[in-house]
Amino acid sequence: MSSDELRSLVEEIRTVASACFSEMPIYQCTSYEYDFRDSIITLAYDGKTLVGFSSAIEMYDGSDRFLHLGLTCVHPGSRGTGLTHKLAGRLTLEYLIRNKLFGSVWFTNIAGVISSLANVGEIFDQVYPSPKMITPSSKHLQIVHILNTQYRDMVHIDKNIQFDSDAFLFKGSAIGNMWFKGTSDTRYHHRNAKLNHYYLSRMNLDEGDEMVQVGFFNIFTFIKYLLK
Repeated sequence: MSSDELRSLVEEIRTVASACFSEMPIYQCTSYEYDFRDSIITLAYDGKTLVGFSSAIEMYDGSDRFLHLGLTCVHPGSRGTGLTHKLAGRLTLEYLIRNKLFGSVWFTNIAGVISSLANVGEIFDQVYPSPKMITPSSKHLQIVHILNTQYRDMVHIDKNIQFDSDAFLFKGSAIGNMWFKGTSDTRYHHRNAKLNHYYLSRMNLDEGDEMVQVGFFNIFTFIKYLLK
């Protein structure tokens, strides 16, 4: 895309993002200065108007790539149609088909929203932390270490924020910004009470904790999801 086309796209993305947050996050695909060469973005239009997007970033752990799941936003006027899941699902499936159809794609996710953490833990494979995985493998530890030490600027985590490597938590990283969601705000809880309890027992939302999840997906992940 030309520089003018990229600027126009960012303007569309910012319009959707500004309708979703009290303060629009200026990073990744909402920044005019962002380098899109390592990004994967899916877009949803209603006619000619952008109503939703999902973005991810390719990162590197030395010999291989992993995918960081970034922003997914749907304009309030288009919610209730399952568009959030469709955008994220299309992004991950298309990435798998084009890059590693017969292999597995490792990914990271950062969130202080219980419903987001619970959905990722339910849908994808070998996700840590999640109820399905008690302890992280050496691969989980390797990826989270690289994310923490090399990619903080790309995932909107200040260099002064403490990282709890045992709990996979950035401590207090959501305080004072648009990502903060308190424990009592049940709008961001999952419909499964057991999953809410699991994640709430591992992090303190009132102190602004955000959790890092590491896992992978492959073609069988999507087959299992479709058969549910």
